[in-house]
Parts: sequence; C-alpha cells; structure tokens
Amino acid sequence: MTAPLATADVARWISRRPPGDVLVLSGAGVSMDPPTGLPSGVRLTERVADACLLPGTLARIREYHRRIGWTAEPPCGFAAPAPTGPTVGRVPRLETVLGVVARTVPDGDTIVRDLLADVSTAVPNHLHRMLMEHVAAGGGHLTANFDLAVERAAGLPNGHPSVLHFHGSLPAFGGGPPLGVTLNRIEAGFPPAVAARFTSALTSHRALLVVGYSGSDFFDVDVTVSQLPAGALAHVEVLWVGHGGHDGWHLLPDDGAPPLVGALRAAGAKVRVVCGRTVELLAECATAWGLRRWGLDPTPGPPSAPLVDLPRNQRATATFELYRELGLTPEVDRMLTGGDTGDVTETDAWGAASEVAWEQGRYGSLLRAWWWRTPTGVPRARRAERIGACLWVQGRLLPAFLWLAWHLRRRDLAVEDRRLLMETLGRVVEHMTRTPDLRPLGRWLAPRVVLAVRELGGVDQSAGVHNYRRRSDLVSSLDGQPRTDEARVAESWFTQAGSLLAALNYRHRSLRDGYLPDVATAILDGRYREQIRLYRQIGSLAGVRRARLLPGSPRVFTLSEFADTVFGLQFGWWHRVRLLVHFAVGRVRQRAHLSENRTSR
Repeated sequence: MTAPLATADVARWISRRPPGDVLVLSGAGVSMDPPTGLPSGVRLTERVADACLLPGTLARIREYHRRIGWTAEPPCGFAAPAPTGPTVGRVPRLETVLGVVARTVPDGDTIVRDLLADVSTAVPNHLHRMLMEHVAAGGGHLTANFDLAVERAAGLPNGHPSVLHFHGSLPAFGGGPPLGVTLNRIEAGFPPAVAARFTSALTSHRALLVVGYSGSDFFDVDVTVSQLPAGALAHVEVLWVGHGGHDGWHLLPDDGAPPLVGALRAAGAKVRVVCGRTVELLAECATAWGLRRWGLDPTPGPPSAPLVDLPRNQRATATFELYRELGLTPEVDRMLTGGDTGDVTETDAWGAASEVAWEQGRYGSLLRAWWWRTPTGVPRARRAERIGACLWVQGRLLPAFLWLAWHLRRRDLAVEDRRLLMETLGRVVEHMTRTPDLRPLGRWLAPRVVLAVRELGGVDQSAGVHNYRRRSDLVSSLDGQPRTDEARVAESWFTQAGSLLAALNYRHRSLRDGYLPDVATAILDGRYREQIRLYRQIGSLAGVRRARLLPGSPRVFTLSEFADTVFGLQFGWWHRVRLLVHFAVGRVRQRAHLSENRTSR
C-alpha cells in the first residue's frame, strides 16, 4: 500500500502555480453535491432505462457485460477492503442508450431533453463556487457537464469565455457545440472549432487539475489529446483526482487509470493520479491562491427531472433497437419470437431477423429465404450487398466478387451505396489473398480495391465508429500494412461504444493477425477457448464455430470439433473441402514436428 499523503501536500503540487496558469477539467462529480444534486452517469443511465426501456432491460445487459468481463469499477482498493460479493456488470454507455431513444421514439430529441430537464435548471453548489473563484482569478475551465452551474455561480446567464462546455450545454448558448449526449453526436470526434479551443486551452496552461471526471470521453477528448505531437505537453503538470469518500490521500496505480492518462503522458505531460476528498483539495487550493473557501450547502435543490414515462410499445421499440445496437442477438431473437418488438417496421424486423440468422451460421438460408425475397422497403443496393456478403461468408469468393463487381457498375448508385458494396467486395478480396487457390488473383486485386475505397472516402472518424473502424481495418489489411495493433485498437473502440459482438469480432481478428507459429500450444489453446467462451456468453453460435478456424487450429481442436464447424456452418462445399484439407495438412505437420522433437531428444 502506498504511504498516505496530506491534503495540503497534494494541493501544493498543483497550487504552487498561480491560478492563471492552471486549467481545470471537470465532470459530473462536481455537480452531484446539493443543492445541485444532479445524477452521476450511472444514475442517469438508470433514469433513462426506467423511463424508456422495458423493465429488466438494464439488468439483462449488465449480466451480459458481467459474463464477458465488462464489470463496474471497484471501490478504491487503498482505503477499503476488496468487495466480497459477486462482480457487477457495467451499465451500457449513456450516449448509446440516449442515441437509441432519440432515433427510435417519436419526438426522441424532445424526450432526451426532458430527461435532462434538471440539468438545464441546475443551481450551483460549493464546488461550482470554488471553481468560479478560480476562473475569476484568471484560470481556465474545461467541462464535460451540460449544466451552467459554474457560470451561474458568478451570476452569468450564459457562457463564460474561459469555460468550455466541450459537449455543449443546457440551455444551449450561442456559439456552443451541439449537445454531445448521443453516440452519433460524439463518435465523429470534436467539431474542428471545439477541438481547436480544447487543444489551445491544454497547451497554453502550465498545469491541469482534473476533478469529478471519469475520463470516459474516448471518442473526442482521448482522440484529441492522442493526436497532439510528442512533447506538446512537456511543460504541463497534471493532477488527476479520483474522488474517494474516505479520509486520507494516496497515489493510485497506473493500471486502473483511464486511457486519457496515457494519452497525456504520451504528449509529454507529467501526470500524478491521486485519490481523496475533492472538496478538501479545492479548499486547500483556494487558500493557497488567496481565494474564498466555500463550505457545503446542504439545502436541497429543485425537484429532479420531470418524469418521462413512455408507453409500452415505444419502450419495446427502444429496447429492441438497443439490443441490436449492442449485438445481443439472443435478446433480439427472443423479442422477435415473442412478437414483442413494439413499433418496429416490417423492414427493420426483417433486417434484425437476418442478423440473428447470420450469428447462427445460417448463411445458405439467408441467401435463399431472406435476400432473394426481400420486402419492398429494402433498398436495392442493400439487397445486393447482403447477397454478396452471404456468398463471401460461405467461401464462394469468386461468385461473390463477380456479383458485387457487377452491381458496382451501376451509374445511378449513391455514394453511400457504392461505399457499402465496395467495402464488402474488399472483404471478399481480403479473403482471396488468404486462400491458396485464389491468392494470386486476390493479391492482384488488393491495391485496386484499396484505391477505390480511398477514392470513395469515409475512411476517417467523421464516418462514425462502425464505418471508420471497419474501413480503416480493411484498408490496412489489403494494403499490407503491419497489423499488430489495428484489430486491437478497433476492439477498444467498439468496447467503448458498447457493441459486444463487434468488440468480440475484432478480438477474433486480433487473435488471427497476431498468430505466431512458435507460440506454445497450451497458450494458444487457452486463448482460442477463451474466445469461444466469450462468443458463447453472448449467444453467437457462428462466432463459437468460426473461432475453430483461427490460425493454428489443428494444434488446438479435435477433428470432431473442426467438423462441427465445417458442417455446422452453411459453407459452400468447395470451401468445406478447402478447410478440411487445411486442417489435415496442419495435423500432418504437427505430428511431423512432434516426431522431430522426439528424435532430437
């Protein structure tokens, strides 16, 4: 255990700079004390679930999260004993849940604002008053909070030039960014003007004090800081305060720190992560700077947000689409089977049913019963892409290529439709390069496909998490770039977005791309069977079986396990022959290798 620290010693580390040299980065933690009384991110997610989702939805999601190891943050281990009860799965990302509500419920944007009504009327507490004292003394302030409580502490109705609400504010004030409360608003990163202000504030101060902030803004704050050149923050000292409701201060280890801590250090900043009572630290800083110390005001704040209570059919719609967003196909299948999908359109229900069939490995059935006979509402390009995808996943690569290339010849295709078809064609070519009988053709086509994908654009973060990570992964694979970290990075993006299925699929790719022939069989066995366990936990039968096709699989899996994959998934017959030959050759080589080792002994 790290030796305890004195509050004054911690405060001295940051307050030895004048207030004008210090930038504060704050989050929801500073707005929870009375009279402000706003909920934490977890409590706000629970509020949204209670108002907009079917009962029990959040508990189901948390159980899936627990099964795959996405657990809630434990209490500070330095000041309290480790929890003895069962681990608890984390809640889904608030922006993901609100994003689903906003796009699936009638007047969704209005519902979202109603859920945040108490934020727009928040009154300042003692922490806001101390932070405003710091701003008034020349300090800078960055905040993830939507409330204007810091400004109201100074009697200002709107924004202050030294306070940047980088996710917007309620009520919105002129010139501010759009409200970053849904995933589609934050996944593309900061707008250029906000990124410029954020970066300018970081680089123009000598110290950064982080209080009440979880560091979970992966898509904008983390990306913006990680793009700073090495040494850009070499002059900056950072004190990151992890709030603890206990006596005494102590340093926290790096292994539990948010990714933003690593990004700050990579830019050259000197970062110290501590835990203790935030109010004590701010009070000590105020004393050191000659500012007023504010005590806790226990006065209750105004009533919480007005109750939003959606009718059951709208709750069912939002719940169904949230399960789809998170990749929880067993729950999607359960709601489809029970006919409990609310106001979901026939076209969307059709698409969801096809996603379930895909994760069950029913590729031939999809091709024959789904995509040759689509409802009238399914766009032509989408139908063509899904037929090509089914041919591809069946291992019928040449027919898939010809089918997609033919449809790409159409002159009336919209740019987004052309991107959709070209991306799937790229996956076909990628698999050609790994298939012995088609490898020469795949290698000849690969650079041409990369050029076409880049010409179409949409290979950057502004395209959104799913498009950006899929397309950048495809380009790097076809371009022959080193792929040591690409799939792992994509996995982290989907983990942050909350898509369990996509995260596990990129974990699968990471295992595939990172395979080394000389790794011990026991280690390989552990990795592959853990991947199978994770796929099984989220109900992806296709994922379970595909994991047995990873490189080196003849060293790990039995013939019966491999046969279950080859004949359990609806592959084409020629592809089954390819796979069985590959497995047999791998077994022969493995036995020859073992025989050589015995002889050498």
